[in-house]
Amino acid sequence: MLFVRNAGINRLSVTCMGQTLQQRWRGLTAGQPGRRFEDRYAAARKARRSGSWGHRLTRLLLLVVALGALVVGLVLAFIPGPAVVFFFLAATLLAAESRGLARLLDWGEVKLRIVWKAARRQWAEIPGWRRVVLMILGAGISAASAYFSYQLVAN
Repeated sequence: MLFVRNAGINRLSVTCMGQTLQQRWRGLTAGQPGRRFEDRYAAARKARRSGSWGHRLTRLLLLVVALGALVVGLVLAFIPGPAVVFFFLAATLLAAESRGLARLLDWGEVKLRIVWKAARRQWAEIPGWRRVVLMILGAGISAASAYFSYQLVAN
């Protein structure tokens, strides 16, 4: 069951299925890239076999949170905002319930790491003054996008 407990002075932690969310996050980030989401799915499936009402209630609550994050992400996709964060949160929560989604996230993580590594290598090769120009250009494009999105919504 999901509940908040006092874990010391000025520290609160949320306990979910016997683990705090911080412990679950650390377990996810400590996993092997390309396997972490499927391993999390397997662990969640093993926990589901206990069949207790507390686990069922927690699963339902996490499903509701995931669907809520998905809805927030869909709303933020049409206005400037951090929609990607909410899509990732929803996908991560739902991956514990779906082996296909867990495999897709593992595959995507591996591909994204390849692209990220190439982008970092390219960025390192760019002279400093060009980096500054690119950052100013990116900030300008972001500001123009936010302005025109606001104008579309306001009118």
